Amino acid sequence: MLVARGSGQELFPLIDSWGSPHPFPLRFDHGGTFDATPWLAAPFAWRHLGETVGWERLRARSAALLDEGCGVVAQALEGLVDNPLPDVGQPVGPLRLVGLPGTLGATHAGADALRVPFSDATGIAIAFTNFEGRGFLRLSGHAYNSIYDYQYLATVGIPLLHRWSIEPGGGTHQA
Repeated sequence: MLVARGSGQELFPLIDSWGSPHPFPLRFDHGGTFDATPWLAAPFAWRHLGETVGWERLRARSAALLDEGCGVVAQALEGLVDNPLPDVGQPVGPLRLVGLPGTLGATHAGADALRVPFSDATGIAIAFTNFEGRGFLRLSGHAYNSIYDYQYLATVGIPLLHRWSIEPGGGTHQA
């Protein structure tokens, strides 16, 4: 990784591990245990899905499901978030950003601090991120998702996020 001298403190590994509290570049040196299973299984899964379902069909289904799921989640956010489905400049097939209420996730640290307590409280595994000083849920969809996943997020997860957004401290839920 090439980084200009004096910069890099805003760079973080895609997956947090033992090194996450360290400054850059040390936080990239402690990645935890390496599990080769996905590397070994991915080629088989890729071929199997392509041959049995077809990638164009999977992509079309994922996009349609996410459009419907985003609608369900945006409806749950109605009145809590201005513009819950922002245009971030380019479409990304099976991924969508949905705005968080209040100032939740407005910083990198704030977005990271939501993942574990949210998952512990709801059983939902979801990514939180930020973009231009605003927090977002990063919704995704694939063959294993259904509209019920987004309905559960809307009925269980969104009320919790709203409650956190109005609590003293602005929803700072450190793990």
